[in-house]
Amino acid sequence: MSRAAKLQRDQRALRNDRRGALAQFTFPTKVRVRVSLPLDPYAYVCEEVRLSMPRTKRRRRAAWGTLSRDQVIDAAERRVRAGDYESLSMRSLAADLGVSPMSLYGHVRDKDDLLDQVVDRLLASQWEPSRDRGNWLDWIRELAERLRDLLIAEPAALHVFLTHPVVSPTAIVRMETTLEVLRSAGFSAEGAEHVYAALHTYTVGFAALEASRAQHAPTEGMTDSNRTRLARFTTAAQFRRGLNYLLEGINHARTDGRR
Repeated sequence: MSRAAKLQRDQRALRNDRRGALAQFTFPTKVRVRVSLPLDPYAYVCEEVRLSMPRTKRRRRAAWGTLSRDQVIDAAERRVRAGDYESLSMRSLAADLGVSPMSLYGHVRDKDDLLDQVVDRLLASQWEPSRDRGNWLDWIRELAERLRDLLIAEPAALHVFLTHPVVSPTAIVRMETTLEVLRSAGFSAEGAEHVYAALHTYTVGFAALEASRAQHAPTEGMTDSNRTRLARFTTAAQFRRGLNYLLEGINHARTDGRR
């Protein structure tokens, strides 16, 4: 068979595919080569080269309108309880929820508002003393200890209390309940507010100092006596001692008629 006859035969076999036959070759380097064979089987044209790369799995976004305020606060609370509040941002939270950052602003104003809501939940879970309100000294003592424990355990809560006056629903309930207990103990309305202010500022201030000096807590290996002495000024035991001194003075003022 002549060369021309062979060419005609091969052309007829390839006419069904107007683009020509497709051959793919896979190399160990994961490079895929796509070769187009035109009607002339003796002319090979490289059509395209594609890198066969693994695709990044994209997280599916939540359907529009399915996000609620509680879901937003729940996600932020999980981060806070995991000790990750400092890296919390609207963008990172949106990624956790599978939504766009802008969709969060329909539920909270900003990060500060979000932290306020989370801290309100944390406060609601542990602010109320278990003691009988009739024994106001023990009730107030436990009230202060619970707040100090929260502020030390949850840096986000300490941040919120130090940044601005906390006027969340739970904080207001806590304050009003405390004022009621103090008035029932014999303090005037004005005196009760003064007592509450003294206890509140002592607790928040002590917690802030204790948290900032946590790395300098007293240890058995300390050899500097002055350093050890000063380190003991910001321990839980010292908080209770100071609180007892404060309550003794408050009770003395109550019984002495300076209420």
